[in-house]
Amino acid sequence: MEQTRSITEKVYVETYEIQARLKTQVFKLHKEKQIRLFIAKYHSALVLLLDVVMDNKQDASFDKLHINQARDLILSSLDELLSFIETRFSNYLALDDYVPTTYLAVSKKELKLKLDTFRGDLEAAVEDKRLLEIVFGNLDAFFNSKRHRHVTFRDVLYRKELVQELERLGDSEREAGMLQALNELLVYMNFNSNVYINYYTEKIAEQLANAQGLHIIAEKLKSFSLELNKMYSNKNVSLYPHGEDLKTVLNNWFNNQISNILSTKQDSVLSLRQSAVHTSQNPQEAGKSNVLCTLPGDQIALILRGADELKILKARSMSEVFKTIVPHLSTINKSQLSYNSMRSKSYNAEEKDKEAVVEVLQKLINKIRGY
Repeated sequence: MEQTRSITEKVYVETYEIQARLKTQVFKLHKEKQIRLFIAKYHSALVLLLDVVMDNKQDASFDKLHINQARDLILSSLDELLSFIETRFSNYLALDDYVPTTYLAVSKKELKLKLDTFRGDLEAAVEDKRLLEIVFGNLDAFFNSKRHRHVTFRDVLYRKELVQELERLGDSEREAGMLQALNELLVYMNFNSNVYINYYTEKIAEQLANAQGLHIIAEKLKSFSLELNKMYSNKNVSLYPHGEDLKTVLNNWFNNQISNILSTKQDSVLSLRQSAVHTSQNPQEAGKSNVLCTLPGDQIALILRGADELKILKARSMSEVFKTIVPHLSTINKSQLSYNSMRSKSYNAEEKDKEAVVEVLQKLINKIRGY
């Protein structure tokens, strides 16, 4: 017991001293390569220690209350040191490397515990529960995912920063503007989830549902667009790094809606989910109606491939499925899609696209269950 108490005291001291040494040593180094190697060495060593501690957890001889308490403290301290490095020196880490399984498991556990401490306060402060469901639902899906491969340090660091920013938001004591503050945070964090993008555009459409006059609606849209562009967005982060930038997608939507209202006399604002008609810029294609899909082409390709292989869609071949359906679809940034290109991409899907499709399909499942 006395030895365990001594270890506990040393853990606190060592955690503080290592942070101080890291800061001091980095300031002494002048070449970026030297700093990068130094940070990588410390980060790798801490991840390795994390693995050792977790391995010891499986040893029955360590299964004693006072040892478990000391081990949990060490795990927490290692996680704190990793977070310190990842927050202060993320520019010097190889963020696209895949994370070790143990590191991922510990990070998920620590993040979930941290979120649970203030989750209830945010739920009480933000009136729009749907927005909270989008944010918490995304985090819960990450915590509960059984997929351990192909998760990068960038993926983990994004969730760590998001949880940290949500905690600060909960402590800000600005309940009157909490909804606006949460939207500003998601724009800042480039939370480029299709579910959030649909939510955002639907809320704008709802607010303008009773507006009268084409020019009044167009001016209000310009006002909302201006408000969006005043929000700061961190270009160095995004929920889905291979996805489209959140503000870019929303600005395209604003511009399309304003153009449609003024040129085609459309007298209502359509959210992205409702925007089913896209007029091609090619004069020869004018009048042709395409279904506007808010998913990127790579993600549409995954859905079509899955539907073909499950025989939900039946045709002579998968090529025939793509050839028949794709020409009638458009995306936010492409009025014409190549069915051959999309079919090829369905065989080389990135993990980010798979995750995004699973998230959308889960939302679809929940929606259908609610009918």
